[in-house]
Amino acid sequence: LSETAGRADARAVQLPYIGIALTLFVLAFGVSRFHLPSLPDIEEGHGVQAGDSIWQHRHLVLGALAIFVYVGAEVSIGSFLVNYFTQPNIGGLTERAAAGYVSFYWGGAMVGRFIGSAVLRRLPPGRVLGGAAVIASALVWISVATTGGVAMGSIIAVGLFNSVMFPTIFTLGIEQLGPLTGKGSGLLIMAIVGGAILPMLQGALADSIGIHTAFVMPAVCYLYIVYYGFIGSRVVSPDKWPWGQKLAELMRVLERANLMQALVGAVIGGLVGFLLRPSVPLIGQLPFGTVITRGSNLSGLDLLLKGAAETSCNYMLVGALIGGAIGWIVMQQTRKAKKQ
Repeated sequence: LSETAGRADARAVQLPYIGIALTLFVLAFGVSRFHLPSLPDIEEGHGVQAGDSIWQHRHLVLGALAIFVYVGAEVSIGSFLVNYFTQPNIGGLTERAAAGYVSFYWGGAMVGRFIGSAVLRRLPPGRVLGGAAVIASALVWISVATTGGVAMGSIIAVGLFNSVMFPTIFTLGIEQLGPLTGKGSGLLIMAIVGGAILPMLQGALADSIGIHTAFVMPAVCYLYIVYYGFIGSRVVSPDKWPWGQKLAELMRVLERANLMQALVGAVIGGLVGFLLRPSVPLIGQLPFGTVITRGSNLSGLDLLLKGAAETSCNYMLVGALIGGAIGWIVMQQTRKAKKQ
């Protein structure tokens, strides 16, 4: 009976996902029919200086790290809120009631986008980013140091200040890159993987020091964004950043060793492993937040699902390993074909 119900739940979500896939295909086809104007000032191959590399631009490299910690902090907080609010010293809520409060966290991010767009018209983006990160970090520290309604309200309010961070970091990161803008944008987008890595770290912290204290991790992440907003986002000449040349040389070595292709393959393989994760009877596939934290955000009777969460996470890890190996092999074969 439970197996039949599980299959019914799986079939219930198939139609929406098929609809989303078809919509994306139609959108992709429509975009492909547009004749976009040429932008020689930012297109690769137009004015790129010999030896220039995205890794030599400090504000871009530090911006990629800022995207990494920002997405990681935002997803970590959102993934643990339900369990956090059910703690007796925080809210003592039922899981259903706690889930209702999570919508305020994400809703704050939406409201903040409109407020932030108005503020950014009047203030420099670096200052807006640094100020928002200062407040976000302070709110998380307040939540860690308090209990009850104060701890709940402060952590929910973080969503409001998260709103301006991603677009502002992205804009600051690609500033004055010229022909390297495309590659720089790709690096910033890849940094979103922080949303898959840092929640695992917070899950490990929650298992060892408790879920309440584990929120120290996103608080520290926001402190780095404070640094980036006020200092790290300033454009510095590659000649004045000695680490840039060393980093560029390291990346060339990794590229020659096919490790960059292996990393891309690992990310794709991990995604495939996540999509192929096993279903739980009556529930279906576990959500990303539960899988990536290996069930550390579960409480009460949901702890019975911890084994399934660990298994699903193992699917992701195995997928990443296989994808990385395939990426390395494909690149090796491609280079051999080019030599021939």
